[in-house]
Amino acid sequence: MSLSGRDRIGVLKLAGFANRVIVGWLRDCKTALFAEKLVKNALNSVGDDRVRKHSYQVLGGRPAIALNAVNDLVPEDLQRRLREGSTPKED
Repeated sequence: MSLSGRDRIGVLKLAGFANRVIVGWLRDCKTALFAEKLVKNALNSVGDDRVRKHSYQVLGGRPAIALNAVNDLVPEDLQRRLREGSTPKED
């Protein structure tokens, strides 16, 4: 599903409002009013996620990821793309 520019802006505004409501429920209204703006991540691979990057720093590095097909039904091209997409780029 692809959203038009106007629809995408509406969805982002709704998400931001929902974030502030949830922060208000969990904390208080003052904190909710000054909550951080939601930032959209450009995720081209697993390593692009800023939350994961932070956890790598906290936990002492990236875990090794090994993808193995359990049978021959997974095409080689798909296996290759999954390997490439799950290998984080060096910062």
